[in-house]
Amino acid sequence: MTALPSPAPLYGDALARVHADGFEDAALKALPALLARLKKAPQGPMLELGSGAGGLLAALLAAGFVVQGLEPSQAFRRLARARHGALPLRAGTAEAAPKGPWAAILAIGEVLNYCAPDGAFEPWPEKLARLGSLLAPGGVLLFDLMVQGPEPLAGAGWREDEHWLVAHRFSERRGRGRREITTFLRRGNSWMRQHEVHEVVMPTVAQLEQALHRAGLAYRLAARWGRRQPLPPRRLAVEAWRRG
Repeated sequence: MTALPSPAPLYGDALARVHADGFEDAALKALPALLARLKKAPQGPMLELGSGAGGLLAALLAAGFVVQGLEPSQAFRRLARARHGALPLRAGTAEAAPKGPWAAILAIGEVLNYCAPDGAFEPWPEKLARLGSLLAPGGVLLFDLMVQGPEPLAGAGWREDEHWLVAHRFSERRGRGRREITTFLRRGNSWMRQHEVHEVVMPTVAQLEQALHRAGLAYRLAARWGRRQPLPPRRLAVEAWRRG
């Protein structure tokens, strides 16, 4: 068994491929609801944080929006360009989002929950205040996230395809989650294995609302995008906008 090289601390070659093949469609199912809201945003460029393999970014461009994508994983960026051609996509994290003003900022796929590879996490009040300050007056911030519940999340599972298998285990303590992921990817006649550990921080709903309020953002919370795209348990869709 040969380990794949890990060009990025999170989402190396194997997991990026698996995510693009098996899980990117979850974000794309939210597209109709996202487009409906973005059409009401001010005119101007938009920013997508955590663009992954580029599916949502390419769809937004096809819909006529001017969008810049940020993605820290080199493997994801390579996949995005292989699948969609030239894209306005560059290396970067949510913590290093460029100054606007942006008509909209999107972070779909629990992007804002993620800790840095070293475990560091920007507190929610500071994170949302900073992102809100990058919006143009009336600009919209659209994101989904995991939140705390009455009982910690815990569980394991797996999923397979002809060319890959991924197994994961999730544990949570005091609002901080740890997801251990092992991926097996077929390369020719052999299988290669890669292991990653992702850490996330989950606010309570009250903490989230307090952070949005302190950031000066009006907001709506929902358990789904639009009418037809429910999110998994303990996830929320957030539509927030800068007053003005």
